[in-house]
Amino acid sequence: MRYLRELALPHPAMKVILEDYLSAVDAAQERVERCEAAMPDLLGAWQLKLAVEALMAFKGFQIVAAMILISELGNMTRFNHPRKIMAYLGLIPSEHTSSEKRRQGGITKCGKHRRIRGEAAGRELEVAVSEAERVGNSPFQI
Repeated sequence: MRYLRELALPHPAMKVILEDYLSAVDAAQERVERCEAAMPDLLGAWQLKLAVEALMAFKGFQIVAAMILISELGNMTRFNHPRKIMAYLGLIPSEHTSSEKRRQGGITKCGKHRRIRGEAAGRELEVAVSEAERVGNSPFQI
């Protein structure tokens, strides 16, 4: 952000517009920080606290991703089989069938929860890299 704030633009109007956009980004970041700060308190009184804590036991899942995922799943009794939950989350394998051939591929990555899974995986990667650097190893050694 500092780079953008210090950027020399050819016209003063461009600088005004850029500053307006940067102010909007700052305001959104502050809103996110306020919401994230309130989440631990909200979790304490939530009836789905145990489900959130169970999800947080998985590597990479922290309070924000776990609470979002559990809140979007809602009442899990609406899923009559674990496969239905997996399909809702986009975690079922893809399948290509023709005639007598049946091939299964990787997960479909469909569903609106893809971003949350990506954030959880990214967080786990950050933790692994910082831990490797802390003990003096390169995280990218083969």
